[in-house]
Amino acid sequence: MTAIFLKLGGSLITDKTQAETVREDVLARLAHEIARARQAQPHLQLVLGHGSGSGHVAGAKHGTRPRGSHGPRNGSVSPR
Repeated sequence: MTAIFLKLGGSLITDKTQAETVREDVLARLAHEIARARQAQPHLQLVLGHGSGSGHVAGAKHGTRPRGSHGPRNGSVSPR
């Protein structure tokens, strides 16, 4: 069986206007939906990932990334 990568986008699971603020209602709903899918398909293999979401607040504050930029595609850090 093939594993499915499921990315929970940062803007979906966090409040991007406040640092480190999870959207608990959304996260609880997603957890319930994932549990239901796994009950319906016991052999379902999931790999979960997540975006940065409200982590962008800290990045903007400390200037680690230009506003609106997703940074270099090769994973290197941009000089300040």
